[in-house]
Amino acid sequence: MPIKLLINLNHKYDFWKIKEHHIKKIREALPNVEVEVYNSKSDDIYEQLPQTDIYFGWAFPVKWLEAAKNLKWIATPSAGADYIAAPEIEASGVLFTTSSGYHGYPMAQHALGFILAFSRGIIYSSRVQTVKQNYRSDAARESFDIRGCSMAIIGCGSIGTILAQMAGCFDVNVYGIRRTLPGKMLQDNIKWITPDSLHDILPDCKIAVNLLPSSQTTANYFDRELFGKMKPGTVFINLGRGSTVDEDALLWALDEGIISWCGLDVLAQEPAPIDHPLKSHPRVVVTPHSAAFTDQFMDAAVDFFIEQCKNYMAGGNIKNIVYHAAHDRIKN
Repeated sequence: MPIKLLINLNHKYDFWKIKEHHIKKIREALPNVEVEVYNSKSDDIYEQLPQTDIYFGWAFPVKWLEAAKNLKWIATPSAGADYIAAPEIEASGVLFTTSSGYHGYPMAQHALGFILAFSRGIIYSSRVQTVKQNYRSDAARESFDIRGCSMAIIGCGSIGTILAQMAGCFDVNVYGIRRTLPGKMLQDNIKWITPDSLHDILPDCKIAVNLLPSSQTTANYFDRELFGKMKPGTVFINLGRGSTVDEDALLWALDEGIISWCGLDVLAQEPAPIDHPLKSHPRVVVTPHSAAFTDQFMDAAVDFFIEQCKNYMAGGNIKNIVYHAAHDRIKN
């Protein structure tokens, strides 16, 4: 029996939607795989799921498990697991993997864009240009030099590593914070530490970048105590998940001057109300969960999936495993 792949990558944003040339590329690269594509306007996914061995999509509601009797592997182009992860999927014995690597470049650029705009007084100038005629001295007080300053990247995985590489071009000292330190210290400008030491290095950091995923252990990770450890005038950026930040604590830190500028790509509620207090704060810039936006996204996602699929069917190493499979892999 041929291996059956079901692709469900419809999206309202064009650069996150799979195209015909992507599907053709998958078929050519995986000639022994029968590829089906779910079209939300004309197809019934419950008719496609029973024959599916591999699922490649943005979401997989747990109610689909009952229909997907032959399912072996769920793959998503998302770097985060929270759109799919569920106890029922973990218990099902189905392999579940996320993606990484290609998210890093646009997200690192996004973080660096915030940092440069804040440090050069660009955001400040944009806020006062229609109400002040001469604000040169004020802009000077808002500016700071990132050369030689320290930055903490909390949740420093593939995205954080690319950001550290970019920041190294500006001679920024980078602390990479993660629970499991990498076996190979490949970047000279990253000082790797565990979360236990975060409180010790935060007072030394001018910039703190949050890249934490959503989980039970990261909920409200950035609370009043952690913000209180930061030095006055810290720049805080969140490109991780909104649930990792206590927003009342962040407002307190902003009003106390602990956070001088704040760049948020995520909030606890999305889309957040127009009158959300962080959206109206003069020291905050909110972008609409757009840090990963790039017209090259799906090209890279398809290449990554093809590589993963070939490894999967050959019994090789699979990256980004969230839930391990409870069965032998299918092969060509």
